[in-house]
Amino acid sequence: MTRPFLRRAAHVAASLLLLALIVAAHGLIPTHDDLTAPISHSGTIGGTVDAERFTLDVDKVELARSVSDEEALGGVEGLEANGVWVVVWATLTSTDATVSVGGTLLEMGDGYSYSANTRLSNTFNNLGIVLNPGLPRYGAFVFEVPEERLSSPTLRVSVQESLDDRLSAQASVDLGLSESDIDRLTEEAADSVAVPPIGPP
Repeated sequence: MTRPFLRRAAHVAASLLLLALIVAAHGLIPTHDDLTAPISHSGTIGGTVDAERFTLDVDKVELARSVSDEEALGGVEGLEANGVWVVVWATLTSTDATVSVGGTLLEMGDGYSYSANTRLSNTFNNLGIVLNPGLPRYGAFVFEVPEERLSSPTLRVSVQESLDDRLSAQASVDLGLSESDIDRLTEEAADSVAVPPIGPP
């Protein structure tokens, strides 16, 4: 009687082990989103990130309490931040095809991400910004972020050649801001920053 019981217990244990292995293997299978996500290329502020379809050069970051479009018709008032505005100044250059600026995120060290704000007309955030090959364009990305969430920010910029953004090119730039840098920038945050229209560097 003991032998059949042991055999049955061994079968149950083997079945449970096999089931656990199947579940673990299933977790290793990439999702559709993983397979079609942007192809990312990394770099740091002050250097050029070559994302194959475009290059990205971030030259400075500043914080502000309010932002506005420079030379806006009708004298639009500044937009006050519910937190702080993070203004990232950069040059974008398409390498070999006409592309449009797609999704843009500011990703924090704690895992929180913030989409670029689209309420200003003069920023790269604005939908429909087109980059022609070989013509560098200088301007700003603007993000509204709670002060307490500012930590080790990384800028992620994607471009696409069509509405289909699968496997689009993405540049990921570590903004190189330590905790002390963020404290200093927050202390020195400008009352207002006027963002000029996107143009040549």
